Amino acid sequence: GAGSSLSVSRDGTNNDVASMYCAACTYTHSNVSALEQKLEYFAGLRGKQVAFSARVRTSTASAIRLRITTSGTGAATTDGSFHSGGGTYETLSVTATIGASISAVVVSVVASASCTFYVDAAMFVIGSAAVTYLPLHPADDLARCQRYYEILGEASGALAFGGYSTAGATAYHPLFYKVRKAVTPTVTISAFTLSNCSAPVVWTGGGPDVVTLNTVVTATGTYLAYNGKVVAEANP
Repeated sequence: GAGSSLSVSRDGTNNDVASMYCAACTYTHSNVSALEQKLEYFAGLRGKQVAFSARVRTSTASAIRLRITTSGTGAATTDGSFHSGGGTYETLSVTATIGASISAVVVSVVASASCTFYVDAAMFVIGSAAVTYLPLHPADDLARCQRYYEILGEASGALAFGGYSTAGATAYHPLFYKVRKAVTPTVTISAFTLSNCSAPVVWTGGGPDVVTLNTVVTATGTYLAYNGKVVAEANP
């Protein structure tokens, strides 16, 4: 919300029981704000009852609750009850019926007052009642995360490319993502160590499956770019 601020970090100290990490959120209020996720598969939810739940902890009453928002024809906003502010984890939930002609569904943890709050074990299901959080297999969990955010070249020296060319020539190097992204991602490139070439940049084009980097060869012969890192972030 305008004038508000929200910082979010991974927290392994204030997590709920049977959880490794939670989202630690520090919020300064001016206008109502939210930590939210837009659901990709909204068409499959049309006409159905859905439930969104999460474990939430805060020491501020009437500050945090859950929300389901739809847009398009028949748009609606449905809010759950506020956390009591008792300083312990409580299961918050909200249920809604999704309109038959909606064009988006967003689930949110909504903040209405300045506070620190923690969110854990979020769960969204088709049905009229919230259910206990069921963790995914780690392999499935990682793949779903990488659909939105992926790092290539995390380990030193893991990402490198090179070849032989003449000075002034442009060399192109495709990098294929481990997981197809939800949309064409924004790509950020960290500094490479360079030999006989310019710093790699993103070549025009790409898509949800691949990004191509290009570099200009600065001296005829062997060129090499290594120890770099590429981050892809896809926000539907």
